[in-house]
Amino acid sequence: MKFIYHKHIFEESIKPGIGFSGGAFVRYDFFEKLALKTGLSFERKGAFYKTFSAETGHYSENLNFNYLTIPILLQTRFGKRVQFFLNIGPYFGFMISATHVMNWRDKDEHYTADMTKYQKRFDIGIATGFGLEVPIAKVFFLSFEIRNNLGLFNLINQENVNSKTMNNTTIALCGFGYRIKG
Repeated sequence: MKFIYHKHIFEESIKPGIGFSGGAFVRYDFFEKLALKTGLSFERKGAFYKTFSAETGHYSENLNFNYLTIPILLQTRFGKRVQFFLNIGPYFGFMISATHVMNWRDKDEHYTADMTKYQKRFDIGIATGFGLEVPIAKVFFLSFEIRNNLGLFNLINQENVNSKTMNNTTIALCGFGYRIKG
């Protein structure tokens, strides 16, 4: 589930959007149970809300933000065959694009606007996560993780807007890994 935290006049009606993520990671093991994990991923973040106006009728709005994200995580692992892990560290995001889509139910119309220029392009925050790795052969494993990226700064690029938007994404990650033995 991908969503943004949004302080706005319509705050009670804003719901998290569901997006997708994909990428690759590498992990360097310092010790048997301590590692540095990083990677590059594409993430679709966003939110939506539905409302009614006497002038325009029922409509919904979707906010979609596309990011390239790089986490730098300290990871600790425990367990024998199946290893559980915890991650924590900063993440850095670069916004590729932002779109605002409005759909009118009563009129069967929609409108799409590019909102990229109204948003700050860089995002920095704290990433935390937990998961497990299941070996499937000597050097291959499956990885399952739940991660939360909490943005620390307002993403609105306009000075006169009484709104605050910050990223807060919760991601379910599944991966296939290969251990390089030295």
